[in-house]
Amino acid sequence: MTNLNIDTSNKDSINLSLSKSKKLIDSINTISEFKQTEILLTSIDDILTRNSCNAENLNSITINNSGSSFTSLRIGVVTVNALNYATKKKNIIIPKYSADV
Repeated sequence: MTNLNIDTSNKDSINLSLSKSKKLIDSINTISEFKQTEILLTSIDDILTRNSCNAENLNSITINNSGSSFTSLRIGVVTVNALNYATKKKNIIIPKYSADV
């Protein structure tokens, strides 16, 4: 079972991890400084390509959907939902926005 996890909860970084059977295979931590929309999809492509994987072969695409930056969370949630839709995965992510964080 291969999983791609995306974390855009911080407005200054993107964290991606690829795991198989709950074991970490690879990760990318990128400083984005307000450029998550420009960097996220290319970072996803990079991690999948260097591990000979593609989105259709993933069992799940998940996101850390809580954090302090509304826009950063929205970018990640929209991307994950679009990838899930494009690869016909049934899980839709509902963001958890909180002023308490």
